[in-house]
Amino acid sequence: MAAADLGAVHPKQSAETQAQTQEAFLSTSPPAVAGDLPVEPPPFFSSLAEFIQALSDFCVARGEAPTQALLVRDKTFTLSEIFELFKAIAAEGGFEKISPAKWDSVCAAVGVDENLREPLKETYMRDFRSFDKHTHEAPRRTRRKPRASQYRAPQHTRTNSFCEKILAKRPELELIVARHLPGISVEPFFALYSTKETDMASTRSSLREGLRQAPRINQPFIPDTAPVRQTRSGNAPNTLPGTPSGQTPNSHYAGIDGSNMAGGQSNIDNFEGKDNKQVPMSTRDVATPGNKPDLFANSNLKDSKQPDFYDFYYPLTYLEVPRSTSIYKRVHFGLQSGLRDEVDFALYHLVQMSDQRGDKFRFEGFPLLMETLMEKALEITELCTGIKWELERDQYKWPEKRHRPNVLNTLWGTHDILDRINKLPVILPDDTLETDEFCHHLQNIKDATLVLRNMCMLPENAIFIASFAKGLLRDFLVVMLNIPKQSRLNELRNDALDIAEEVTKYLPTAIDDPLRVSLYSYINSDDRAHVIRSLWAITHFSTELEGVQNNAMLGVSHDHLVHLFSYTLLKPDPEILNGAMDFWYQFTLIPENVTRLIDVVNIKTVFIPRLIALLSYEAQLEYNETVLQEEKIAPPPSTIPKVPPELLAELMELSEPERSSKWLRCCFVEDPDCEITQIALWQAYQTRFVNPQQPNSGVLPAAEFIKNVSTTFTNAQAQVVPIPGSVAGSGGPTTRFIIKGIRPLETALTFDKWPYLYCKWITGSGSQHCDRAFSKPEDLRSHVFEDHMSLQRTDQPGHYKLEKASEPIHKCLWDNCPRIKRVGPSADTSMVVEHVASAHLPQPRDPNAQPPTHEREILQPRIVRRWDYWNTPINSSGEPVGVAYKACLVLRNLAWNLPNEKSEKHGNMSFRKSVFLSRRNAIINAWDINRSLRLALTDLLLITENLDD
Repeated sequence: MAAADLGAVHPKQSAETQAQTQEAFLSTSPPAVAGDLPVEPPPFFSSLAEFIQALSDFCVARGEAPTQALLVRDKTFTLSEIFELFKAIAAEGGFEKISPAKWDSVCAAVGVDENLREPLKETYMRDFRSFDKHTHEAPRRTRRKPRASQYRAPQHTRTNSFCEKILAKRPELELIVARHLPGISVEPFFALYSTKETDMASTRSSLREGLRQAPRINQPFIPDTAPVRQTRSGNAPNTLPGTPSGQTPNSHYAGIDGSNMAGGQSNIDNFEGKDNKQVPMSTRDVATPGNKPDLFANSNLKDSKQPDFYDFYYPLTYLEVPRSTSIYKRVHFGLQSGLRDEVDFALYHLVQMSDQRGDKFRFEGFPLLMETLMEKALEITELCTGIKWELERDQYKWPEKRHRPNVLNTLWGTHDILDRINKLPVILPDDTLETDEFCHHLQNIKDATLVLRNMCMLPENAIFIASFAKGLLRDFLVVMLNIPKQSRLNELRNDALDIAEEVTKYLPTAIDDPLRVSLYSYINSDDRAHVIRSLWAITHFSTELEGVQNNAMLGVSHDHLVHLFSYTLLKPDPEILNGAMDFWYQFTLIPENVTRLIDVVNIKTVFIPRLIALLSYEAQLEYNETVLQEEKIAPPPSTIPKVPPELLAELMELSEPERSSKWLRCCFVEDPDCEITQIALWQAYQTRFVNPQQPNSGVLPAAEFIKNVSTTFTNAQAQVVPIPGSVAGSGGPTTRFIIKGIRPLETALTFDKWPYLYCKWITGSGSQHCDRAFSKPEDLRSHVFEDHMSLQRTDQPGHYKLEKASEPIHKCLWDNCPRIKRVGPSADTSMVVEHVASAHLPQPRDPNAQPPTHEREILQPRIVRRWDYWNTPINSSGEPVGVAYKACLVLRNLAWNLPNEKSEKHGNMSFRKSVFLSRRNAIINAWDINRSLRLALTDLLLITENLDD
């Protein structure tokens, strides 16, 4: 502490000088005060246990939870690693004296990665700075074992021993100051310790009045953690640097102002035995949820304990089982607890999870879950009979309990479980009046069965439950399938049949298997769903077991076979029909079953014809076309039609751009396979409407006109296409600008979409046509009869005088008509007029007639040949599926397994051949129209053709 006073006298001295001075000063032990224990220097932790204990005591004194580890990003620093870091920091003088460069060297020494050094510094500063500061600047005071001499009466002659030791170090301190601070005098510093013994003693004794009394030897010191309001005054000294708020300042600093050495000397010299300065009270911040919420975030943290591992109550006292946050584990353990609220909670959530997350909810991840659910479902017997099943899993205890009717061998399955069920009296009434307890219990049983049903829909769960709980599974299904036939229990039967459908694939069976017997009892049920599910479960037996035969097809009763044949007649119900055909396919695979079938149903006249009729079941009509001649269409016209004067006059009355749109619609039509060059279209437009002599003869600019083409025809597109065979850089054009999607018409159209009618009467001596255009057929007829044939009108409109001419002057000159060459001129006016009117001139239009479609002429029609087929549906791999394919397979099994012995009853041929020979044409017809079944029907026909006589 005196070193600090020296620094106050010479504030400009170097840190190194102060450090050496303080080191020389601290090497002197402080004196022991009468009635007080000696104070040890700052402790050095020699072991990890000592460090942990000191850290724990410090945190407890501050009202904080002990620090167990430091989490820096994704790296966790344990207490052993923190201890190594603490020792490295202590070697540098404490955390407060470490510079950034030294921090990197300290971290490198203990093996901390570079990317974690700065975050570790911030975390260490937050969690360990107060402990580090307490350890280095305010060391713990511990009691030594007192010597006998310490219990003697206090000797006042040792009061000034500390000052004497300081004065004894004067030569060393003078050398240090002369070496580092030449010209600086140390007289003021040593003058402080040259006071009289009485003054020093009185000063020390008076300053000790503000300190706490030493506790008794056997009484541990418990610090007061309650907040204390500090009274401040202008005369109170400030808290000295380097002194923690929770520590009492040293006695040498209590009455000395370090900033004024002379003042300090004056205070000692003028000391009157009473200190007027008030010593500040010790205060400490107490951690509360308000000022430090991070310390109270984890309420499960507890103080470190020293457990006794040999104590019988150690697991209950010290081990902490954290509450699981996984809903899966919560419901798993809650169901096994048997507590009503927990069971209700578990079953409710299990139903939701098995339905929504069934693809990830598996039995193998939750031990005893399937057993607990089945045990819960088996409580239905207790509701119906009042007797609870006792499940025995020990094969050695089973012989001792097998005589009791309510005990089940859940390890291998109870072979006489049907007899045990029949012995239990049913006490469940048929009415629907239920108590709240009964309703709640029944709902739990339904939920447990529903969870099993949902989970067994996943193949992995079905395999797991059939492999590891086969005995309990069989008994569970048998009990559920044999519950009383009441409507409120129908849901349980449906779920049990669904479970059986999924798990029987992995279960073997036998003729006397209780599960097989129970499933066959539903074949005659009035419930369609029960019939379908039981058929699927029966046909699925052992299908996924390698080398195991489906023994459920053996020993089928006569009554069941009759019902199953009747199901093949239910054509409107494809599900029952599919299930029945699955059964018949597996049943006819066994020759003994086919022999029995002859006595059950008339195979030749009933069974075989029904199977052949089913070959066309759900057949789909498909066409197969073969093109014999491709279609040829006339090429589009190469020229744009000319505009008749009548149409041109109407167009000139319009303004642009409406006029160009009307012209385009009258001369062009949409055709996705045709095109025209933009330059040809633009030139034709200019030729038609650029005439300075006519009013309103202006035209659109080229860009706007091309844009107007696309506006007029929605499918027309302006494109730039390469010229075939052109080479870039050759000097010639390489691209063409076209309008795709339109073609020119042969003749222009009126505004009403009717084509103009041109007169093709040859005028003059040459072959030039008249070429006048008319919008109506009546106008063209009048023009030909009056202008070219010189006929006279009658009073009736559209009629002409047809008297014979005096000489043969009438002839047909319509477009080189061959009649003129074959007959020549004629005087019979009516004959020539009738020929021209009927052969060349159009007839008058119907007022309600629609304009014709302007399609290109078909030069050669398309000729195809089509075949109709009724094909059976196929799957993605091309294999036929459905009832028809199964019927074909049943026919093939019958052709293999029917008796082959000859009999006079069948015309000295085998029964098998007589059956199929009479139906050979029907099978061939089915082969012809059903291409999907041709492969299977070909096998059937080959078998029947190779039958021995």
